[in-house]
Amino acid sequence: MRLSATILRITRSGYCPRLHSRAAGLCAWTTGLDKLPDSKLDESTNRMFRLLFWIAVIFAAIWLWRRFKTPTPPRPAPRQDDETQPMVRCAQCGVHLPRAHALSRDDRWYCSQAHLEQDKSSGER
Repeated sequence: MRLSATILRITRSGYCPRLHSRAAGLCAWTTGLDKLPDSKLDESTNRMFRLLFWIAVIFAAIWLWRRFKTPTPPRPAPRQDDETQPMVRCAQCGVHLPRAHALSRDDRWYCSQAHLEQDKSSGER
């Protein structure tokens, strides 16, 4: 049974075996529906559902078109663990730099030859 016919039956009889206690609230909500002829109610309901259906189809088509129209940029490859290097701190100025670029002396790391020589001269004092 269609929904519109069920609503009309509720409003005319005042009782629906499916809705029981909700029939009174539904009847109050649909008081004007019993005045409409059945064909007019079915026609307006069908128009509304067709309209909603076509709106949904149009939005889905636009969404799909936009999604496939613009290609997604390729994701950058994740960095490999082999590329990462441990960082060390310069004993003179405190700058952090990769261990491969640092100079070492007596378990101390330096960012340049000048800092290595400065620390060397300050240790002789």
